[in-house]
Amino acid sequence: MLENLKTAREEYRQYYGMMTPYERSIIERDIKEQSERIFPLVSSAAIGEWKDAIRKYQQSGQSYNRELTKEISRWDSGKLNSELQMVQSLIALAIEGGGGGVFDGGSPGVTAKLESIYAEAIQSGDVHKQRATYGCTYHKRYT
Repeated sequence: MLENLKTAREEYRQYYGMMTPYERSIIERDIKEQSERIFPLVSSAAIGEWKDAIRKYQQSGQSYNRELTKEISRWDSGKLNSELQMVQSLIALAIEGGGGGVFDGGSPGVTAKLESIYAEAIQSGDVHKQRATYGCTYHKRYT
């Protein structure tokens, strides 16, 4: 219906100069009647789409808040703090121990020890250990 109305308006504009005043008034009335007839359908469809978009937006906000709450609840600050202390101690031992030199009996170097700490955290699957390790290495690297 909307396409028919668009076509009628386009034809009216295209042939306007060739029409008599009577033909113009009849076509204008016909276009106006078509517009009034389809307006409720078009407006209700547009309003329906708008309400649907608002509902989807609200649902996505609610879904985001639920996921955020789940993620916050997942973290145990006590465990994270103890993992942070453990990782800091391991890093300190790796750095203090040095190693990798000619005279230390072939023990792995600092870089290898740090990589081992990081790999162990990744392989553990423990989110607290992973976050603590990443937090310590990020903090030490960029601050």
